[in-house]
Amino acid sequence: MWALQLLLLRNGMETIRKFQDWAGPAVWGVMALLVVYILINAGWNISFDLPGGKAEWGVAHAFFAAIALTVTYFSTLMLNFCDFSRFAPSRKAVRTANLWGLPVNFIAFSVVSVVVTAGTFKVYGEHIYDPVEIVGRIDSIWALLLGAVTFAVATLGINVVANFVSPAYDLANAWPSKIDFKRGGSSPP
Repeated sequence: MWALQLLLLRNGMETIRKFQDWAGPAVWGVMALLVVYILINAGWNISFDLPGGKAEWGVAHAFFAAIALTVTYFSTLMLNFCDFSRFAPSRKAVRTANLWGLPVNFIAFSVVSVVVTAGTFKVYGEHIYDPVEIVGRIDSIWALLLGAVTFAVATLGINVVANFVSPAYDLANAWPSKIDFKRGGSSPP
């Protein structure tokens, strides 16, 4: 995975942008297939009720943990937002991209995740939260291969955006006569 990340960085920001342009929709396509698979196998009848019928501290704890994870996830991206917005053609493009990329995409992806998780109870008899485990239970080598490639693409996309781009620019700005973006991104930690 590290070698693929390095390959993306060595080819520059435009290559990263192009990768993200198809990686996001590709992950969405596979998530759409997964939700359809779960709905079909659940007989298009899933329940969003908790098995016990009432919420307990464990549910509240999980809810607050989810909020903390969400804040943590977006904090990393907000810190290096300018590394991406500087290439936008206009302020309107940034606003439009943020509208579709943050609240709309996040809510839609959350809904799909909840539907898939709720559907796993009907299909497998237990709530499965880990998408790797869900895909692993599908009895198809093609589904496993598609899932593995999708998880690799998603990991690659997130790691490069959240963990490599900002440090690459930081190092390039610290010593611009000796370090450019590509060299900054491939410097050893």
